[in-house]
Amino acid sequence: MPGLQKYFDCGILRYHSRMSEQTNNSNASERAARNDDRLLQDWLTSAQFRDWLRPACRDPASVLASGHQGVIVRKRHAGHDLAVKCASGSGLLRWARCWMLRREQLAYQRLHGITGIPRCHGMPLPWALVLQYVPGTAYRQAQLADRERWFEQLEQIVRAMHARGVSHGDLKRKANLLAGSDGQPWVLDLGTAIRRKAWWHVFNNWLFRQHCRADINAVLKHKYHGHYARIAGADRNKLQVTAAEWLWRKLRHWLGLQH
Repeated sequence: MPGLQKYFDCGILRYHSRMSEQTNNSNASERAARNDDRLLQDWLTSAQFRDWLRPACRDPASVLASGHQGVIVRKRHAGHDLAVKCASGSGLLRWARCWMLRREQLAYQRLHGITGIPRCHGMPLPWALVLQYVPGTAYRQAQLADRERWFEQLEQIVRAMHARGVSHGDLKRKANLLAGSDGQPWVLDLGTAIRRKAWWHVFNNWLFRQHCRADINAVLKHKYHGHYARIAGADRNKLQVTAAEWLWRKLRHWLGLQH
């Protein structure tokens, strides 16, 4: 039996060798990623970044979009494709927009690692939030190859957000949804997000639950081309009317706007 024992010993050694090689490769990849992130953070906190960002925010050629919080500019640096949200305005208005960016950063931090949520690289300046730029097609213009599968993935992303204690609150806006270049759904702009807090934050947590309902309702509404009446089957059971929607329906009925 010595030959058989030698055979098994060799097999065990080969197995451990492969496992060790895979572990070393994984550790090397993790070290490279950490080093890459460190270099990016060094640049984001440098004067070079600030000197680029200030004029870029005022340059129409650099601005990707503008909204209630300010402007978004795009920057490629050392293999990273970045979207930087910059608060605009002055005085109290600028302070409020910076506060909103800080709230948004906290939401992104809680959702770190969820597929379909852009990565957040922090706020190197009190008025600038740095995010991963996601290439793709706006949902409004997207041609979905498998619509059923796409919305199934979108619902999974939204439920993963809720499980982490973050609701979006504005998914009915098509501008907040993106079909990535990989064909996968992405959820954008957490400016209206609400984070679940400790139990004694009663009103905040009530709003969080209302937003969660609104998020799922919005996914279903988009899936059925904006028509709640067409929702059927298992999807029908997912609908939960929010307080705001209930009040709006009552108001429409009172004003005679429903038919």
